[in-house]
Amino acid sequence: MSVLEPEAVLAQLRTEAMVRLALGREELEEIRRDLHRSADAEGVASARADEVLAAAWVERDHLARENAGRDRSAAIRRALARLAQEDALVAEDVGEDEASARTLLEEAARAQERRTGRAVRGWVYFHRGDAEKMVDGTDVLTLRVDEDPDGGLPGRLREALAAEGIPVPSGEEDGPVLEIPEASWFPAPPGQVG
Repeated sequence: MSVLEPEAVLAQLRTEAMVRLALGREELEEIRRDLHRSADAEGVASARADEVLAAAWVERDHLARENAGRDRSAAIRRALARLAQEDALVAEDVGEDEASARTLLEEAARAQERRTGRAVRGWVYFHRGDAEKMVDGTDVLTLRVDEDPDGGLPGRLREALAAEGIPVPSGEEDGPVLEIPEASWFPAPPGQVG
């Protein structure tokens, strides 16, 4: 049983649903099952998790329709895919924070190197906290870079984003964190509720 108040549990479920719907990498039923598990673990009825998911889906669908001409998620993903085709490991929503992301990325880099036979020279990623910030109304996507010192990955990331028409603040040094203001991450949510 949870030590959290039911309202706090519902708020956590809403955040989880909003992030996963915004990323759009999973089927709606998979998200529903995971929300049910989380709700059950916290002593909240699965029906409440369904209500939270339905409301979050309607909200993301409304945002996607309202911002259809502004959605940059596909362009950002194309820029990241360009780096992944070279020598970078690219990950979305990996870990809860930088420390947990680093552990997961180290494992993923080793697995990718074994699979491809090529060295991974850096990572570009955002973690759960970054994804939550992006969907909470701030519309800022924080991309994090970790690399070999000679890899030039921050500059290549900036170039890949620019090639896709994604404005990145000028004058910002190429460092381990790149914030994209007005990321406009508004893809349509997966599936259909109701």
